[in-house]
Amino acid sequence: MIDLFRGKITIKDWAIFGLVVAVVVALFIAAYLLLFVPQQNKIAQIQSEINDLQKKISDAKKTVENYDKLLNQAKKMDNLVKMFNERLPEKREVPKLMKQFESMGDSLGLKTQLTPLPTTVDSSKEVIPYQVVAKGSFHQIVAFINLLEKDQRYLKISDLDIGPEKAGICEAKFVLSTFRFVEQEDTGTQQQKKS
Repeated sequence: MIDLFRGKITIKDWAIFGLVVAVVVALFIAAYLLLFVPQQNKIAQIQSEINDLQKKISDAKKTVENYDKLLNQAKKMDNLVKMFNERLPEKREVPKLMKQFESMGDSLGLKTQLTPLPTTVDSSKEVIPYQVVAKGSFHQIVAFINLLEKDQRYLKISDLDIGPEKAGICEAKFVLSTFRFVEQEDTGTQQQKKS
């Protein structure tokens, strides 16, 4: 190596130089693999977290901007639910309501008979059906059905069968159903009663 400083390069000097270069390159590769790559991965992960947070912040800002609009929509939905609930009878009101419907039929000159059918309960509502038999003229029956459909309560008419008119009288049979929302406790109680 001393010969190197005198201007003479030997094979031994080249070997030492090659070894030094190899060690430096190995140190750079080791530093790259052990320090730079993990730091790049951490930076990419942090950048991803920053992007997620920025998206959440953007969504939160949009929600804040739309808060009044969402609040108004919620109030409208509450009013609709309240109005809908007001149009559904309480359980104790149903028999009175059916007597009222019989009276409506009688006032039109019909002979009406309402017979309760088994109720069905699903997760949120109870269907309370009645078999209706109405005897009178075709026009009286149609007027009665129209009155039922225009009633302020939510009613469903199904399985309508109007027989032929004989001597100006025909018989109509249909199922008149009303509904009511039930709480989860009511549903559990009803299922226990059935068991």
